[in-house]
Amino acid sequence: MNEHLALTFVSLSRSQAQVFEQLSDEDFWHYAKEAAIPPHPLPHLADEYLVCKLGTRYCMLPLTALVEVIPSPHQLTLLPSAPHWMLGLTTWKSEVIAEIDLEAYLWSGVEPTNKITASTPIQRPPADILLVVQAHSVTIGLVVTAANTTVRFDAEYIVPFELAPDWCLELSPEAIRGVLDDVLVLNVPAIFDNVVQQIKEQALL
Repeated sequence: MNEHLALTFVSLSRSQAQVFEQLSDEDFWHYAKEAAIPPHPLPHLADEYLVCKLGTRYCMLPLTALVEVIPSPHQLTLLPSAPHWMLGLTTWKSEVIAEIDLEAYLWSGVEPTNKITASTPIQRPPADILLVVQAHSVTIGLVVTAANTTVRFDAEYIVPFELAPDWCLELSPEAIRGVLDDVLVLNVPAIFDNVVQQIKEQALL
């Protein structure tokens, strides 16, 4: 029985070799590409997010953008004409980064009494947390009230911003990917682009 199996294996290999010899270069590489594709698609791995508190609301950002979670520094270098949501500059591992009040930034387009605006001084409780995040090779610090927990879910379950609750209309649509169970899912690359752009514009004034 073993000899029969061995002969069958050798015969099959020779048959394949003869088929390959008859293929043109184009047909051969087409066959190779088809053979390289898995017969079944690989399962999509759920993304992991850090859930943070912003006053009475919650937000989450992908762990892939998070570098470190540290207590918010109290020694800041203030900049003239900086946006009201930019608390100042701080040092993180010998690198100077901008410290952004995330709540003030997300709600910068409205002026409810319980939100920070350009006309009111920024008051931070001492227990604030600084999220050191990176995108586009840029590092900034996002100040949040607290860092709660991590969750894992598939992005397809995020409710698009267009279908989000009415209270989300106060927010910038570019900064929010959507909502999941009343938790804001942040669009970190878009936030970075907007923050850098606004800081540059303020510096030119």
